[in-house]
Amino acid sequence: MKWAELKNKPKEELLHDLSETRARLVDMRFKAHAGSLKQVHLIRQAKSDASRILTRLSQLVHTDGSPHTPEVPKE
Repeated sequence: MKWAELKNKPKEELLHDLSETRARLVDMRFKAHAGSLKQVHLIRQAKSDASRILTRLSQLVHTDGSPHTPEVPKE
């Protein structure tokens, strides 16, 4: 996921993307541990995607003037 794609998305869509990315990351970690994931570099990419989304959410919160951190749903 590129930064330019994230800049134009609303907060709700970013939260949805974050939950999907985290779910995909958990699935890939289980597969890597079991030995069935051949492309382990995808784990690093998913982690980077999640951190980019969290960074963008943090930026949105700070530009809105709200003192609170973004509410990120836990899986």
